[in-house]
Amino acid sequence: FIDATGFLYNDAFSPEKSLKQISAAQMAHAFALNATGPALLMKHFLPLLPREGKSVFATLSARVGSIGDNKAGGWYSYRASKAALNQILRSAAIETAR
Repeated sequence: FIDATGFLYNDAFSPEKSLKQISAAQMAHAFALNATGPALLMKHFLPLLPREGKSVFATLSARVGSIGDNKAGGWYSYRASKAALNQILRSAAIETAR
């Protein structure tokens, strides 16, 4: 299963370059598409993967979702939502392995 969903910007929202640009609406939109959506896909599709043999659930994240690799700052909503996706995926991998 491959999930290639994601959101960085559109006509209504652009990446925040400073704290002053953060908005609740943009953050909610980024989290809905970059973290909540893939989490719901995992919820519904991971149980359908075969327990024996090889199977894969892959989702696109981003290097900017890494806390340790953030050298430039900015892009608050995108970075935070991709970091959330990385944590959700890690937790789901542990649960699925059980």
